[in-house]
Amino acid sequence: MLFKIGNSVKVKEGVICPDHDSLCIGGWQGRIFEIEEVIGIRWDSITLKQLPEDYIKQSEEEGLDWSEMYLNPDEIEPAIPRDSEETVEETLEQMESKYAWLGDDKEGERILEVIGDAEDEEDAWKNHLEKVLSFYELM
Repeated sequence: MLFKIGNSVKVKEGVICPDHDSLCIGGWQGRIFEIEEVIGIRWDSITLKQLPEDYIKQSEEEGLDWSEMYLNPDEIEPAIPRDSEETVEETLEQMESKYAWLGDDKEGERILEVIGDAEDEEDAWKNHLEKVLSFYELM
């Protein structure tokens, strides 16, 4: 099958992640960005939002890019796009700001616990600090 850069593709059922042998990636979808012996796929926004946090964490710790993957041509099939490339960029920006801390070992995990799924990271920090800090008025 001939694939072209920019084509939307879906991972065939039963395909296992090449970097995490306990993770089935069948059904994940994205767009082709590179074609060599293997095919580079950047995940679409829907797949990005459904990535397991453990997968993202392990990828960050190993220095791997969790937003894309290289697969053999026989592991993918054509698909209808589910979003726009602009939506992918927006989703990726939000996720990278949240998960960038994971590569920082235990400190990163503690930071992620504070910011969690907050829409506004600054508000998350403010709420956390209000809970854990006490201020006394000096007379």
